[in-house]
Amino acid sequence: MKKYAFLFVFIIVLITPSLLSAQGATCAEMEPFCTDTGASFPMSTNNILAEPGNQYGCLGTQPNPAWYYLEIEEPGYLEITMTNSNNVDVDFIVYGPFADVQTAQERCGSFEAQETNCPFSGVCPNGVPCSGFDGCVNGDGVDCSYNPQSTEVADIPNAQTGEVYVFLITNFSGQASEMFVNKTGGMATTNCSIIECREVRFLQNTPDGLVPFPENILTTAPPIQLIATPGNIPEIDGYITPAFGIYIATDSTTASENSLEIYNESNGEGELLAYWGYNDMGGAYLGEIPDNSDFIAFSEYVDPTASYSFIWCDAAQTGVFQYKIIDYALNDSLANILAAGEFDNNNQNCFTVNFDAPGGVATFTGEGVSDTGAGQAIFDPSGLEPGIYEVTYSWDDGDNCSDSIAYMIEVVFDSTEVNINQPLHDDSIEVFPNPFNDKITIDVSQLPIRAERFVLYDINGRIIKAFILNNSLSNQYDVNELNAGLYFYEVLNEKNELLGKGKLLK
Repeated sequence: MKKYAFLFVFIIVLITPSLLSAQGATCAEMEPFCTDTGASFPMSTNNILAEPGNQYGCLGTQPNPAWYYLEIEEPGYLEITMTNSNNVDVDFIVYGPFADVQTAQERCGSFEAQETNCPFSGVCPNGVPCSGFDGCVNGDGVDCSYNPQSTEVADIPNAQTGEVYVFLITNFSGQASEMFVNKTGGMATTNCSIIECREVRFLQNTPDGLVPFPENILTTAPPIQLIATPGNIPEIDGYITPAFGIYIATDSTTASENSLEIYNESNGEGELLAYWGYNDMGGAYLGEIPDNSDFIAFSEYVDPTASYSFIWCDAAQTGVFQYKIIDYALNDSLANILAAGEFDNNNQNCFTVNFDAPGGVATFTGEGVSDTGAGQAIFDPSGLEPGIYEVTYSWDDGDNCSDSIAYMIEVVFDSTEVNINQPLHDDSIEVFPNPFNDKITIDVSQLPIRAERFVLYDINGRIIKAFILNNSLSNQYDVNELNAGLYFYEVLNEKNELLGKGKLLK
């Protein structure tokens, strides 16, 4: 049904990474999405119209186009429902099926879709339900709605595995709102693997900068800091960590009187994470990219469970500014919008905007690892026995993207730090049986000084085993895997001072 109204401002549909990886402004730039788990995303204003050449079926106008495609995984009927928080008017058309996304993109500019009347049966020739209010669409069209309502339902009947369907979504109302898209019916499922997720990496943070994670570390080495991204600004091929950017565009002619502050609580409260002023940049987490009157401020290593806010000030109280808060979990496209809006600076000095951090969970795990949150961790080799350890960093955005990577690190006993100035207490140390077979028992309870480690060497002086000792009880360890031969041992205290040594035979 046609709308009889005039609009001067339109809304563009932008979908965040939980459903989409980026927003396609044109048909050729259509982006993949997955509807299996649903998603929510904010809408922002724009005045762009869909490109000419395509037939748009029931859509009398096509303001602020957002182009996406999905790929069918399991065949059947698929129903997708679109609602929004402010109950504003949205519209759509679905094209397909196409053999693959390349075929669909080749048809851009020449889609054929004309609106036809609904048959008396209430079912379109392609099997889509219709009514007197909702007609049918032919040619490449599958389903279409231009109704003045806030809830829209898209139907794809008899979808087959591998087929690609193209969505054009517009917003007729010109009002900001949060959109919710969910699969609400049918047995068909969509292929979520078409959404391109970022790779996971982590590095060691040192006073001299970020370096690769080490392959080995001494038992006496200080703890090392691990970090999930190489720098303050996420790279295009970037590394996953919860991160957001704040993009400001302003027509103010007095940029020198603009400023931005970012806080880790709502309403400009909590810790000041970063700030920006003319020719002045501060805060460990803030980077700035000037482009005429536009700039982006990045804040990284954020806590996904926290709320944040920023304060934008214009002392001249003139001009209009637009903001976008961008989720960098999947990529650094300006389309991954967490929130967006526009304010008129006239007669108002500062504006405060509250928003939630990107969703998802980023965690470090492994023995000797302490996850400190927000894409950072500490690996402490002290207290670990010499050996190979695995450190894993994992990301899950709670929807379609998850990944993990594990690095191995060898903890090596620091034999160069052994201090032999202490008098030896060989007679107070019992290691038995000797010769041994599958187990050895170490009794250090008679030592006058507390023992910390038992280190076993082969005849070439290489460390074969190292154990942390219990001073009040006998210590029994499994050494069944050792080859027959002669071995040497040392007992050390917490300062790596030598308390005793001896020989063992297997």
